[in-house]
Amino acid sequence: MLRLEEYVDQLGDSRVMNALARQMRSRPEEECFQFIQELLDYPSSNHLPRWAGLRLANKCLRKRDYLEAILDKCLDSASGPFIDACLENVLPRLGYYHVVGLLTKKIMSDPSAAKATGLARYYLGSPTETDGARAVQALQELDNALHNVLSDGPSNA
Repeated sequence: MLRLEEYVDQLGDSRVMNALARQMRSRPEEECFQFIQELLDYPSSNHLPRWAGLRLANKCLRKRDYLEAILDKCLDSASGPFIDACLENVLPRLGYYHVVGLLTKKIMSDPSAAKATGLARYYLGSPTETDGARAVQALQELDNALHNVLSDGPSNA
């Protein structure tokens, strides 16, 4: 079992991070996800454990459910830089179209998440040519959903 206390003070060392990622890939994915969750929840004024958790999620997690849960946790933080770092790490694993769909679903089901979803939309940027027309349409739907929620006034945002 991975123990957070053994690594938390060494997360700034790239050699330690690479060794930890190798070790995590040889363990059950559920255990890795739990360890990453602990890093994301680590109470510290130093944000290094959270950033390390995101990097490890990108390197070690394969199940979409886990990556989606991490994106949701990042949105709950409503911190611009953390949402940006989260997108940087989950977007390559989930894909642009899928992430836009998750953001749209989030804003439609929880209008109080407008700030975090708006930040994610800002950091998401525009789709590339490789993302395709489907991604462009999905992005328009997200923009419309955000506009609708935000134009309803501050009581819903």
